[in-house]
Amino acid sequence: MENAAKALIFAGEILIGVLLLTLMMAIFTGIANFSETVNSNIEMKVLYEFNEQFEIYDKRQDLVAQDVITILNLAKDYNHKVQEENLFIKVFYENNRIDTYSENKTYEFIKNNTDPNTPILFTCNITKYDTNTKKVKEIRITKNK
Repeated sequence: MENAAKALIFAGEILIGVLLLTLMMAIFTGIANFSETVNSNIEMKVLYEFNEQFEIYDKRQDLVAQDVITILNLAKDYNHKVQEENLFIKVFYENNRIDTYSENKTYEFIKNNTDPNTPILFTCNITKYDTNTKKVKEIRITKNK
């Protein structure tokens, strides 16, 4: 009888140990899932903020040269950061790619597209997003007629 009582106590201790391990695993899994959700939300927020700086100009037909220069500078800053050709943001003006590394291109654009008497208006269209990163990949600027 004494051995049976000790066996029951021993079995109870093992059962409590298994229950505690199960509880600890459940807590650990919950924390891991929460952490993944937080990381995913942070990544989505960063992506949203990145794209938003270009999307505020998308499909607008009332852009002036300064707005276009802002878009060019945003693309240039990003392209300098990533340093990988396949991640670059490509900006096209009237179907010609603008080299966002060149200060001369920006100066040339300002010189050719600003008129103090009559503001020249432009339209911006985001035409591509990167399939992997979901970031803006290509922007087309056209002069309104």
